[in-house]
Amino acid sequence: MRSRLVFTALSFSALAACGGARSSAPRAEDTTTRVAVEPSSVETSAGAAPVVEAPAPEAPREDLAAIRIPADVEHAIDDAVHTAITQRALPGAVVAIGRRDGLVFLRAYGARAIDPAIERNDPSTIYDLASLTKPIATATSIALLAERGVLSFDDPASRFVTELDPRITIRHLLDHTSGLPAADPLAQYEGETREQSIARIASLRPEHAPGSRLLYSDLGFVLLGEIVTRASGVPLDRFVAREILTPLRMSSSSYRPDASWLSRIAPTERAERRGGVLVRGDVHDPRAWRLGGVSGNAGLFASAPDLARFARMMLGEGELDGVRVLAPESVRALITGQPRALGWDRRTAEEARTRGLGEGSIGHLGWTGTAIRIDPARDVFVVLLSNDVHPDGRGDVRPLFAELDRLIGHNVDRFLPAPSHVVRTGIDVELASGMPHLRGARAVLITHDAARTHDGRRTLDVLAEREDLEVLRVLAPEHGLGSDREGAIADGRDARTGIEVRGVFGPRRRPDDAMLEGADTLIVDLVDVGARFYTYASTMHQVLLTAAQSRGLRVVILDRPDPLGGAIVEGPGLDEALLSFVNHHTLPLRHGMTMGELARLLDHDHGLALGEQLVVVQAEGWRRALDAFDVGARWVAPSPNLPDLDAVALYPAVALLEGADVSVGRGTELPFRVIGAPWMDTTRVLEALRASSVPGVAFEETRFTPRSARHRGRACRGIRVAITDRAAYRASITGLAIVRAVVGAHRDRLDRTRVLAMVGRAEVLEAIERGAPWDAVLARAEEDARAFEARRAPFLLYE
Repeated sequence: MRSRLVFTALSFSALAACGGARSSAPRAEDTTTRVAVEPSSVETSAGAAPVVEAPAPEAPREDLAAIRIPADVEHAIDDAVHTAITQRALPGAVVAIGRRDGLVFLRAYGARAIDPAIERNDPSTIYDLASLTKPIATATSIALLAERGVLSFDDPASRFVTELDPRITIRHLLDHTSGLPAADPLAQYEGETREQSIARIASLRPEHAPGSRLLYSDLGFVLLGEIVTRASGVPLDRFVAREILTPLRMSSSSYRPDASWLSRIAPTERAERRGGVLVRGDVHDPRAWRLGGVSGNAGLFASAPDLARFARMMLGEGELDGVRVLAPESVRALITGQPRALGWDRRTAEEARTRGLGEGSIGHLGWTGTAIRIDPARDVFVVLLSNDVHPDGRGDVRPLFAELDRLIGHNVDRFLPAPSHVVRTGIDVELASGMPHLRGARAVLITHDAARTHDGRRTLDVLAEREDLEVLRVLAPEHGLGSDREGAIADGRDARTGIEVRGVFGPRRRPDDAMLEGADTLIVDLVDVGARFYTYASTMHQVLLTAAQSRGLRVVILDRPDPLGGAIVEGPGLDEALLSFVNHHTLPLRHGMTMGELARLLDHDHGLALGEQLVVVQAEGWRRALDAFDVGARWVAPSPNLPDLDAVALYPAVALLEGADVSVGRGTELPFRVIGAPWMDTTRVLEALRASSVPGVAFEETRFTPRSARHRGRACRGIRVAITDRAAYRASITGLAIVRAVVGAHRDRLDRTRVLAMVGRAEVLEAIERGAPWDAVLARAEEDARAFEARRAPFLLYE
């Protein structure tokens, strides 16, 4: 006879339990564990096993979110887990779902053990995380050491493990592109010391050139764990406990857990190489076990509530409950990259369409039956801890986790709080109103992947699906349709829609007759960043000039808020002699206009007289004082070096030195947050910056090595720039202070023509060069800003 074991635990969304017995949920104040034994598959090969009682855990009430998960989603999760248990995919599990502000769901199912006795599961059960150790312990530790300047992601790993091929960098180990084998024969560890094993692994020859392709490697993470130890001077387990687990109050997490935890630890399986003993409290992974239980590839144990705290820290950009574990840029460095991020797998847009949680979400699986996925863009995570290898290694948690991923991904909007301010962009407004401006059009679409609807779909995809509109072709601006390229954009076809794509950056910067053949409408939906020299506005400018020269060709701008807000205008302006494709109009450094408003200004200033040919579909709900931080907009990078809103905010400032012989962080984890060069005297530059008393910003010395762009592959001495007060920060003051400091220390090193092209106003640069009072420099820039405020006023569309 089969017996079904169901654990009913506290649902932390509404403090109501359901687990398996939906009709017997306790009242909100009832924290008692309720257990029911029903027909199931929980039995051993010898028949039904004895039941061992487990104490009810105390609910971690401080981790509650302020919103509950919908009941139908709860029931679907219950059904999915119960089905997996019945099918013997796993003996039991704990599921935790939450957001940055806390848990919305925490539930235990089935048994933590069925051999030699049945032990009821509960949320406090501690599981062997297996490969979840890689991102949670090892990659996070490496990021901590990188932000402290102890190492760089792009350092040769042989700096710390000398036997390694010098071509292999720490980044190659983190993203599994080192070329090291996936594994090695276990027999080779017999009779070796830990040090000998590390040296032998490091001496292995890469199976392909480092960086050329992906090969998932446990051995690479074994070496990363050793790098943490050698770089920090502290054993890996102590470093992880001190720097990650303790600050996050992950009190049920540890390498080599204490014997007093044994009754709470879910066993794995009987290990033949360990004399057939049931592994419990010892790491299951055979290599980590042979290395003493502490390794970079496996060895960490944790409970689901603890992993939820880690996930909340990642969603909080490195901070939880007022405690900062990682800098925001370190979190972003960890979760960026394709096909894998640093220590994590990272979901592509195509995967997101078919699997559940969104594009850019990060996750990992563990061999023992553990899984986690975190979606920063949608502020949600899901943790599934099980021991599917118990008791005989035949289980498989992956189908269950795929179903949970799908359930949460498809329903997440139902248990996220309404944003404090809802903004609908032009594409959303046009769709919601029945396509009054685009219905029946034969259109050429100027767009990129960053242009999305409110629910995350590309504007291209939504318009291509419409039967009342024909999209003839797409024109891709700088960085291409995927917003991920540098240089001239080649022609091709979009992989999803099959629509022809033509590049309008490089030799061709204005649509030609072939691009416009058969069209009566040009649709523009581009994500701009509100800076004078960002080329998406330049491309729109060329589209307007093309329409003005045509006979009746309409331009429809699907408008979007300026990510930096529309209230602040900052100089300096632009001398007409410096006009170019990049500096396409006499605008100040930060103009505070949307693309639609800017189009109206350009129409007027150039005398295009487009009249009814120019249509701006306005965004709804946006006010000028709101920036993308305020409205909680989902940020999709419009170019490779603007991965987040901090980079966008600093871009107009730091880019003033982009043309000089200075790296502005392109090809690093901190684009537009560092400046530097191999020759920079950072002491002099930093002294000058601090003397300028720049509001809302902090400067500190740093070192970095760009992987691309200026000074590629060269170690740079530099300055790191961080916004400390968004309200006080001003891009023009920060940028001009940077120019002033670097010009003062290294005028002979800089190409003045290139610096002037970015500063824009010769009078301002000349004042800096002759050492004019700082207040006078800023006052001259302010004149340009105030003059432009008056000039733009007639063309503004939003309050």
